[in-house]
Amino acid sequence: MPMERAINQGRAFVNRNALRVPAGHQTRYCHETPHEYIKQFTAPAGLAREYSALIDCQGACVQEVLGVDWSHGILRLSYDPCAVTLSQFTSADLPTFIAILPRIISAIEHCHHRGWVHGDIKPSNLLYVPKNHQVRLIDFGASHRMGTRRETFRHWQGTPMFASSAQLNGEGRVEARDDWYSLNKIIEQVMPLERDYTRRTELERLAKRLCTRISKRNGDENEKAYTLESRTEWTHHKGTHRGNTL
Repeated sequence: MPMERAINQGRAFVNRNALRVPAGHQTRYCHETPHEYIKQFTAPAGLAREYSALIDCQGACVQEVLGVDWSHGILRLSYDPCAVTLSQFTSADLPTFIAILPRIISAIEHCHHRGWVHGDIKPSNLLYVPKNHQVRLIDFGASHRMGTRRETFRHWQGTPMFASSAQLNGEGRVEARDDWYSLNKIIEQVMPLERDYTRRTELERLAKRLCTRISKRNGDENEKAYTLESRTEWTHHKGTHRGNTL
């Protein structure tokens, strides 16, 4: 059973799409070739930010930029037909998820060391390449430079099930703990499903490590445990938000 099924069914990850952002960001996606992924933007700002994040964070653990067409607002990205997102994992893949979790942490750390926060860590944005057991982060549409004040944003995005309240409400600064919070929410989904004592112990150890990273930051009250049970997509635009049923 795919991991996007509800956790209360006891089978897999829950996955939700990112917030759909108003005009100014990407509007459509399409495959041009089996090895290329095209992302089109309606305004230069969104393209410039995502391109900058991908270039600054380039490496084996980040989706590769193949080219950019500024005049048409197009970003060309690598596409590996053999790779799968974690949202495609089944409950039988839990041992694989636990095995690659340290690599996921390393990939996120890599971006933080380059000064960027991914901003939308969730199963569908974590790519697994079975042939070499590599992990890649994809979709940097919600990424921002670390330390950026959210009050300067006209629009922003994130995924309710995995984002902190500060991120969803557009409050405070963009911080590394935004990504750790999201990854910890993924681990919380998996924890009740893992029956093996050794693997569960490893999950608990990594979860504690992430909790330390989350609480170690500026102590923003909005980062305290945040649960959003709504199965809706939210669109934020300074003072407004709307829900679209999934």
